Amino acid sequence: MIFIYRQSTVQTLIAQRRQQRDVLVMKRIAITVSMLIIFGLPNLVFVIVTSMTGVEYALTYRVQWFIGSLSMVGL
Repeated sequence: MIFIYRQSTVQTLIAQRRQQRDVLVMKRIAITVSMLIIFGLPNLVFVIVTSMTGVEYALTYRVQWFIGSLSMVGL
């Protein structure tokens, strides 16, 4: 009886650790995806403004390269 009780608690502890690890991985994935989306928003704004007005903003490419490099550093 004692052995079975201890074995079940050890198995539940292992399962809890695995679940905590999975939650941590999901949080990290969510943070990475949200950072990439946030860094991509200025590019989207430039594309929308350019398509509406037909005129490109002078610093569009510089801002896009800067944001691209920031997202690479963030990863």
